Amino acid sequence: MSIFRIIKQMLLCCFLGGILLTVPTQQIQAQMLTKENKIEVTKDAKGYLGNVSYDDASKTFKMYFVTKEKKKSLRFYIYTFDYDLNLVSEEEEVQELEKVKTKYKWVRYKGEDETVYEGVTVSATLTGTAQFQKKEIIKKYNWGTGGYTYKTKLGEKLKPKSDEGKKMFFYGGRDLNETGEAMGLVGLKPEKRIAEMGKEMMHYRVIKVDKNLDVVSQDDLVLESIHYPTWIGNLVDGETGEISDMIAVLVPFKASGYKKIAKVPNQYVYVRIGTDGKIKEHISFTTKLHTWKVVGAYEKAGQVVLYGPGKNDKVEKTFYKGQSPQAMEKGFDAFQMASFRDGKLSFITAPTFDEFKAKARKPEGQKKDKVYDGRTVAINGLDILNNGEIFVHAQDWKIDPLSKTTGVVYDEVYVFHFGKDGILKHAYGIENPQRGWGSNATVRGYPLEAITYEGVDGNYWWLSVFVKTIYSYTSDYYSTATATYKVTTYEPRYQALFGKINDNGTAKFNVLGGENVYLYNKYPTLSVNGGNEVIFLGFEGNKKGANKGKVFWLGKFDPKQAN
Repeated sequence: MSIFRIIKQMLLCCFLGGILLTVPTQQIQAQMLTKENKIEVTKDAKGYLGNVSYDDASKTFKMYFVTKEKKKSLRFYIYTFDYDLNLVSEEEEVQELEKVKTKYKWVRYKGEDETVYEGVTVSATLTGTAQFQKKEIIKKYNWGTGGYTYKTKLGEKLKPKSDEGKKMFFYGGRDLNETGEAMGLVGLKPEKRIAEMGKEMMHYRVIKVDKNLDVVSQDDLVLESIHYPTWIGNLVDGETGEISDMIAVLVPFKASGYKKIAKVPNQYVYVRIGTDGKIKEHISFTTKLHTWKVVGAYEKAGQVVLYGPGKNDKVEKTFYKGQSPQAMEKGFDAFQMASFRDGKLSFITAPTFDEFKAKARKPEGQKKDKVYDGRTVAINGLDILNNGEIFVHAQDWKIDPLSKTTGVVYDEVYVFHFGKDGILKHAYGIENPQRGWGSNATVRGYPLEAITYEGVDGNYWWLSVFVKTIYSYTSDYYSTATATYKVTTYEPRYQALFGKINDNGTAKFNVLGGENVYLYNKYPTLSVNGGNEVIFLGFEGNKKGANKGKVFWLGKFDPKQAN
């Protein structure tokens, strides 16, 4: 799980978003936070940060660090702080594993022996046929991260068939690991290959299978003309940051030999599928773009938004002919956002890149505008605020110029501000500070992620995190009679980038904490005082990211007080 998904889950609708510039002075820092403090403790915080709890009545919070004591016991280091970020107490205790399960239910440790999870996965064969397959996930505990490492083994297969005994095409699906089940969107192959050519793109079926490879549910979607699913993905719940339902976008398809072609190419179909394997919605809508590369789906307060770049030329004449927009990284000229509510399309907008250029904004202190033109860009997320305003977070990427085998490196950051009607207001372009470290493909291989929070008086707060360094350490994995096998763990160290923008298009961003201050990966923030304040949880390390457990860094933010 990424650090930003953790932040979204912890803060729900109580948070912010931001980006980056330079390490601030203490005076600038104070303008962003209501308070911060560095605290040196006498008992070194050993092990991993296993949990954070808080009590609004006493206005205190606790940080629990866990490490192995003996085979059947754990040692805890517990630090209590007040909401003014002062250290209240330091405690140390040893608990037997059986008692730990009762006292601290959040402890994930179930023993060092390998444990096995059984479930099923869904995929396509080399010929595109849908198949479900049993899987075993073998887990072993890692004391450095406070979690398990995983290894997967695949077993028996099931290739579901139609009522006529035909195998089915696989278009997309999801493993439901919480229950061990899986579901897939499949197309029914035609009985008469020539006369019914294209049936698999008109008659769709959602199949759900349990971990015993038994089909537990089926639901059909039958269309009047041929439509192909150019995007199937997960719907993100904006309240929790969790994945909820599955979404598919079907577009009119045209090719030689197919008979039931749609009358117009711009009549798309939106399909929402629940985790019970049932189709919740299928809505026909008119797109403003063709070759629409949907990159995400987000829901808040009953509104579902799909978004991504596409092309706006000859939309009423251009059918989909097999070139997947998901495989394209350039050639787009507009950005489309479609909103669905109460079983219908509520709005659809598609500003061109000329409009993005005209509405480009840069933060204070940055010399040049960074203009989004749709090429080689990764869309990292979307936020819908309580007032209906929408923020999209994106980032340029490219192949590392010094070594094309290294992989993707990320570059300039963008934040697009849309009104609640989907109209583009501002397009912020921010320089990536990681560029100043040379072509460091290791840290630049991690994209910046951001979330946005509604402030007061037309202000919005942004928080983004970026990887400053990668910390590595080696530990024992398992032992035999003749040898001990070790494993090296690599952990990204994140710094926080925090800032404020105004509805008039001005912006200002700063790094939180200082040069060697990093957020805790698992618990980077804590929401307190009924969700009205946010406390950042971090530590002071060295340039390599090592944490000696001696110095905590804490920062507090109140959007009603911060100026």
